Amino acid sequence: MILRWVRTLRNDDRGAVLINVLLLVAVLSILIMAVLMMTLAPTQSFQTTLYDTQALYNAQAGIQVAEYRIDKGHGKYFTSSEKNKLLAFKMESAIFRVSVSPESQGYLITSTGVSGDRTVLLEQFVSSINGNKK
Repeated sequence: MILRWVRTLRNDDRGAVLINVLLLVAVLSILIMAVLMMTLAPTQSFQTTLYDTQALYNAQAGIQVAEYRIDKGHGKYFTSSEKNKLLAFKMESAIFRVSVSPESQGYLITSTGVSGDRTVLLEQFVSSINGNKK
């Protein structure tokens, strides 16, 4: 009688063990995913900061290229009939677009730096006398 009861109990437990193993696997999977996300989050934050910094430097490079052209006498390239003349550059890792608008006292330079999925926009006014910044 007792032996029959033990056999019945063992047969009923087989399904419970399977359910417990599946629950354990699910909990372990969730824990592993949480650890991976905590590990990768700082890397993504670093990548975003890197792209922001590179985009800023690229925009500054665009300003410098336009200032150089204006200072070296290439200002005639940006005549009043060609308002917002757009220059686009791509050098190894630097991508920027520069727009130069002739104004009555000089030039308004607008530069957009791009890196990864980040974009930075800078504007600077340069007087027409020796490229003095204002």
